[in-house]
Amino acid sequence: MEFQNHPNTVGTITDRRGSIPRWGLNIMKRNRTQYRHEYYLKHKTLEIQRSKEWELAHPEQTRENKKKHSLTKRGKETKKKWTLKYKSSSKYKEKIRRDWNKRHRLLGFIPLNQPFDDSEAHHIDRTYVIYIPKTLHHSIPHNVFTGYNMDILEDKILEWFLQSPLV
Repeated sequence: MEFQNHPNTVGTITDRRGSIPRWGLNIMKRNRTQYRHEYYLKHKTLEIQRSKEWELAHPEQTRENKKKHSLTKRGKETKKKWTLKYKSSSKYKEKIRRDWNKRHRLLGFIPLNQPFDDSEAHHIDRTYVIYIPKTLHHSIPHNVFTGYNMDILEDKILEWFLQSPLV
């Protein structure tokens, strides 16, 4: 394709189909993009399957493409959205808690029950954790290392646990 200046047009491009006005190429490109989008929406599962097969067949090319994409504006936005979504999940918050505890405290983190809304993890000993309501956890000052008020708090936790509908 070569560019030719023509007195009657802004410019034309010549290829095997003949002369096409420059604005015509933009329309063709837009139509092709729109057609591909509509085709993808109609055949989404097939397109996803093809894409996965191609990625498995061409791992080096896939790695390069993903690197390039991550540097683009759209790639950065996608990563940011995914990160925000993941960071708001309870799975992420539990992982952060576990990692922080592993590095900064000499306590294990093996939960005995599932976390729920407005709950906090309470160490019943140096290894095991039970999720209890935040208000109950803060009602009595305690210390797992010295044992200060642990027996009083654990009595209250046992009462709460036996009365709670979570059991």
